[in-house]
Amino acid sequence: MYPVFDGLLCVSIAVESLENATADYQERLGLVPMGPVYESQRGYALRWRNFGNGDTVMLELLEATSPTSPVARFLREHGEGVYQVRLATGDLLGTATALKERGSRVIGADDPEQTPELCWIHPASTHGVLIELVQTGFTGNPSDHRENRGGTRR
Repeated sequence: MYPVFDGLLCVSIAVESLENATADYQERLGLVPMGPVYESQRGYALRWRNFGNGDTVMLELLEATSPTSPVARFLREHGEGVYQVRLATGDLLGTATALKERGSRVIGADDPEQTPELCWIHPASTHGVLIELVQTGFTGNPSDHRENRGGTRR
């Protein structure tokens, strides 16, 4: 079985300052934020703001709130830029299994009790891009499910 993806949902961009980046995206690109600034309620030291209209691929700006967070580490090592892309799949566990069979390093799919709708493909398997996989129809906010074992750049 080949992995099947239903579409690109989001591009997450790590930024040093959420306020400055939000202003730039509004003033220079004419993009309008969707909703408020969110802060992780799970202790992942992360704030984010979404841009889009709900019908297109969403842009998500990420800011670290702790110098030890995965986003802070990414910013130190790479500077501002694309942190991850989010893809949807109709069969998350099947897709994760197929990816592993083809040699991809998949994070988080082995413990469906922890994050049953999410997993990640490690950047070492994707030429430097962290890919978050989301079960099609997932209605939560994937950004609040990042953990040190998943959604990080180790």
